[in-house]
Amino acid sequence: AAVGAVVGSFLNVVIARVPAGESIVHPRSRCPRCRSPIAWYDNVPVLSWLVLRGRCRRCGAAIPLRYPAVELAGAAVAWLAWTRHGLGPRALAELVFVDLLLALALIDLATWLLPNVLTWTLVAAGLAAAAAGAGPAGSLRDSAVGAAVGFAAFALVAAVGRLVTRKEALGFGDVWLLAGLGAWLG
Repeated sequence: AAVGAVVGSFLNVVIARVPAGESIVHPRSRCPRCRSPIAWYDNVPVLSWLVLRGRCRRCGAAIPLRYPAVELAGAAVAWLAWTRHGLGPRALAELVFVDLLLALALIDLATWLLPNVLTWTLVAAGLAAAAAGAGPAGSLRDSAVGAAVGFAAFALVAAVGRLVTRKEALGFGDVWLLAGLGAWLG
């Protein structure tokens, strides 16, 4: 759960920076408002947010509740994966799958976009998990077929929607998301 909370903290960086086109590794964590770097002792998942009462130590700006919520979700996902699979490749695969979906869902809610860097990672990770025998798809073949069917079905929906409405009916981020789900689930 502690590792999952740390992963959740990193997901907050991904959720905030990927849509903005910023690096997820540099600069280090900072206040969303004043952009001041956050000290390590103010960056302990969930606990720091509670101690600081959800505010930046420097400028006093509110730090959204989303931050500890994602950290708690990361902790819950890791704990559930560990209790279901023990410590091993299947637990890691499940953690990657759910955490990618969590990041994509929150980015989509905030921006109505699904960044290719994350949807393509979802596809690749699903194929890799299947190849390693750690994913739910069963086999690499099932994973590849699932990705192809997910992509093709929703690409068709997007194309038909564009023809009928003469505007974008379904973004290609959604098409890649379904390809990723197919890669994971077969």
